[in-house]
Amino acid sequence: MKPANGLIINSNVDLIWFLVPGLFVTVFFHLTNTELSNAMTLFLLLVIDNGHVYTTFLRSLYEPNKFTDHLKKYYLFIFCFISIGAAIHFTSPLFLWRFAFYATVFHYIKQNIGILKLLLPKDDKKDSINIYTLYILQLIAVFGIHLKPDAKIEYYSANDIWNFENEVLFNYTIILYSIIVLLYLLYLCQQLKLNKDLLPGHFFVLVTAILFSLYSISGLNLNHYLLALIASHGIPYMFLIKGKLKSRIPYLNIITVFTVALVFGFLENYYEDNFINFSNETSKSLMNSLFSTLLLVPLFSHFFFDTYIWKWDSKEVLLTD
Repeated sequence: MKPANGLIINSNVDLIWFLVPGLFVTVFFHLTNTELSNAMTLFLLLVIDNGHVYTTFLRSLYEPNKFTDHLKKYYLFIFCFISIGAAIHFTSPLFLWRFAFYATVFHYIKQNIGILKLLLPKDDKKDSINIYTLYILQLIAVFGIHLKPDAKIEYYSANDIWNFENEVLFNYTIILYSIIVLLYLLYLCQQLKLNKDLLPGHFFVLVTAILFSLYSISGLNLNHYLLALIASHGIPYMFLIKGKLKSRIPYLNIITVFTVALVFGFLENYYEDNFINFSNETSKSLMNSLFSTLLLVPLFSHFFFDTYIWKWDSKEVLLTD
């Protein structure tokens, strides 16, 4: 099946780009030794996580005029973000880091919905059952993490999530999650009898649901689980950006995307190491709060432009609701 837009070649083939990275990283951390795990962690954090944010701006090479159309709103957004973010950090650094973390989780969930729409046949882009099933399963999984005893994510701070430990309620969320997946399987079997072109979209929903539930059912280290989600987000995103570059030189598109991610990912890491203090203690310096907020500017710029760039071409029904 060839989709209506030009971002992917064939849904059945390119589904690999959307599903394999997260599953591969999950298996990798289960099977490898400490040194290999450390190397993979470094690659995922610096190149994929930090770096994919900067590949957003490669789209400006493809449609520069459409970026400039939103510059006034962008400048206002960034000014407000820096002003409010620095004030928040000065009062409570932990709150700023947690805000950035939860904004990233929301962004990740939205991208998965966008990819699902991309994989569905043209006449099924508004398939509410698939869309809402994926929304609900992701939200239940995120909610469940907050209930699990001793859950901790050390990305920005010592713990970027609010904990509401309740093992009984956590077990109920697993039961609810399992019931929804089973009901969806029954729905899938019924739908595939009518239209086999729906298979990539259905398969994406199921595998994404499995990936989101792995922490609950496998005992996977929560930070390794986060890295698996980073891989399942950043690599497909870079793949989509690559699809928008129009070089005629073989492999130049993917080389360009990877080089931008590599260079800017390491530059951001250098900035973190030399200018940022991730301590949860109340900031005693407005300058430190300003530097900390500036660290997040590329990330929130990425969020800002992503609300527009996949909607520009009316033939690409991607990240719209």
